[in-house]
Amino acid sequence: NTILVGIYSSASSLIESVWIISNSVSPIILTYIANSKDPGNNGRITFLLANICLLLSICCVLVVYFIPREFFMFLLGNDFIYVKTVMLYLSPGILCISFATIISHYFAGLGKQKILLTANAFGLLATVCTSHYLISKDQLLGACYAAGLSYFVATIILVSFFMKENKLSFLQLFNFKKDFELLKKAK
Repeated sequence: NTILVGIYSSASSLIESVWIISNSVSPIILTYIANSKDPGNNGRITFLLANICLLLSICCVLVVYFIPREFFMFLLGNDFIYVKTVMLYLSPGILCISFATIISHYFAGLGKQKILLTANAFGLLATVCTSHYLISKDQLLGACYAAGLSYFVATIILVSFFMKENKLSFLQLFNFKKDFELLKKAK
């Protein structure tokens, strides 16, 4: 149905604007990693910036949550009554990518594009394997589920490689006090 494609396209375009945050920070981390004279702290600084981008992105999604759906209908037309709903269903995947973008630029700065290729290939594989079933079962929401799964798979793979690369345990990832001290030193 053409209208469903239009709703999905509009919703994804609008919610993907959240990526402005991580896309603004990612060139900075790429340059920092590529030119770093202290590679021991690169992982911690990268993870801290990824968390900051994630938190700011969550704030943006919360703003969308509180905007009345009538605003989107006014903006796009009455046929787009479900744009906000689709945006909110897409938002978990969008948040995954907001976080993963910083980590992907960390690996790009190290020249490890194979890791990026691996993560994105598995994300694509998740889409190919699930999208037909999910879309035929749940239409718009199925497309959201397939996209979210793809983003989640790619993010999990990137974070796994990141943790292995930096010899971090899961609990060490959330030691924010030490992270803020590192960020102050990195100036």
